[in-house]
Amino acid sequence: MRLVSVRTVEAGAAQSSPAANVAVGFVATIVLGVAQLYYFGKLQSAIAGLSGFAFAFAVTFATSFLIFCWVAATRYLVIMVCAYFGWSHTVRPREQPRDWQLVSILLPAFNEAERIASTIESILCVKYPYLEVIVVDDGSTDDTFAVASRYVGQHGGVHVRVLRKPNGGKSTALNLGFRESNGTLVMCVDADSRLDCNAVRQLVVAFQDPDVGAVAGQVRVRNRGLLVTRLQALEYALMNGMPRLAQSNFGHVLIAPGPVAMFHRTVLREIWRKWGNEAPGGRQSSRYVTGPWEHDTYAEDCDVTLNTLLLGKRVIFEPAALSFTTAPAFLAPLLSQRYRWTRGNIQALRKNWKRWHVLPHPPRAFPLWLGIFIIENILWPLVNIYGIVMFAGLLIIVGEVGTLVPWYLILLLIEINAAVFAMRTMAEKKVLILLSPIFRSIFGVILDVNTLCSTVEELLRRRMSWR
Repeated sequence: MRLVSVRTVEAGAAQSSPAANVAVGFVATIVLGVAQLYYFGKLQSAIAGLSGFAFAFAVTFATSFLIFCWVAATRYLVIMVCAYFGWSHTVRPREQPRDWQLVSILLPAFNEAERIASTIESILCVKYPYLEVIVVDDGSTDDTFAVASRYVGQHGGVHVRVLRKPNGGKSTALNLGFRESNGTLVMCVDADSRLDCNAVRQLVVAFQDPDVGAVAGQVRVRNRGLLVTRLQALEYALMNGMPRLAQSNFGHVLIAPGPVAMFHRTVLREIWRKWGNEAPGGRQSSRYVTGPWEHDTYAEDCDVTLNTLLLGKRVIFEPAALSFTTAPAFLAPLLSQRYRWTRGNIQALRKNWKRWHVLPHPPRAFPLWLGIFIIENILWPLVNIYGIVMFAGLLIIVGEVGTLVPWYLILLLIEINAAVFAMRTMAEKKVLILLSPIFRSIFGVILDVNTLCSTVEELLRRRMSWR
């Protein structure tokens, strides 16, 4: 069987090895350790002049910030090392299948009349021989169904069907599409996303490993005209792409994202058989369609991915499989989106932790990866907030700007190095690196505070809805 590379030309640019960034990360961590101790020592003379509460406060903050900087640098280094090995697997030539399998693309939509046409057209341009597209209008109140229906029929080798059901949520629309699909491989695409022409082929090739149950693609921000959306483009590569590469090195990607994820049909059937047979309140109707995607979280992509891992299957990441999504253009809708994501992820974690305990032969590593998920997505944002508070407190109490600012800049340079690594492995635009100072000092802090608030509300079991 012939070994070939099917990566896109754009992704091929990433094949200039990012090993240099890993080496810089090692050096930077050592330099940071020495420099932090140096500035910590210089700070002691200023702290010595304080007394009472101010003295205790300054010592606590200085020590905490020192530890925070070391932990942050070590975290980035560990992620980069693991991500490097994960990236190295993706750029090796892979075997093409002898027979390309039928892929069913499920496209759930609710009130997407303005964007559904461009999404379908991007799928019709996909370079793959056997493809069916199932659009599911989930009770839209606009012209989504009418616009999508224009594409019903054969388009070259692609067969398009459009289904309609009463509104019951994205998971029920995916379930209906899955029930009506025929593909050996099932792919999810959001109605506001556009697929790269090689995305399907990239994901299919990754299924040559029989232990792979799902493959996640890379989500990129399409609308980059505003600062908020450009910062999200940087975030997607640095905070989503790089960690997924690290997780993929171990076959444990924790979220196969809604805009571009592919599952083996047998895996989805097994998930449905084990866990997906209950409708809300026991109601079986055209509104609530049961299947592998469940209704009881606000993060169905995280939930179904964790279910796949619970079955003992590998979930890997293919950064060359691109989907370009529409990101929130303003802060309010962005925070609302992240509120839902955080609470939905916690709901999925809680549910799958319980399932792990009752499975007859559960995967032993699953609790470890749930712990990593909690650290990265819930605890680390809290640590970031604490670090910023420590730094601000020291500036206010001690006032040693000449000592404290270089301390902070060293930490910022380590994050910039991580951003360079992420841009290279994700084949993203290097200009996004220039936004790193704003991302770390302002944008990231806003998102972390939002994560804190949504985490607290989820732990308190506050009612929530799509908003």
